[in-house]
Amino acid sequence: MMNILTQEGRVAILEKAEQTRLGWLAIIITSQSICGSIAICFICQNDSTINTILLSLVAAINMGSNALVVAQAPMKYVLLGFVATLLISIIGTIVSLALIP
Repeated sequence: MMNILTQEGRVAILEKAEQTRLGWLAIIITSQSICGSIAICFICQNDSTINTILLSLVAAINMGSNALVVAQAPMKYVLLGFVATLLISIIGTIVSLALIP
């Protein structure tokens, strides 16, 4: 079992992800697009300035992460983009739900 807290564990996980790259890329692009779309649906429910900023941020991060996948960037950057997309989408959804009257 690999320990992700050690440098060797992280390198081993990235090497394993690189070997199974095509399968991971399909999963990553599908799941981040779904998560971003859900966030955008909640953000568009309210018409305020903060929601326009959230919409721009979620869309830009999502498109950037998709661009990393399409450009076949190293898995390290693809996974970082995937995590960034998930975090920004979740934060955008929570903030937009808090602003709905």
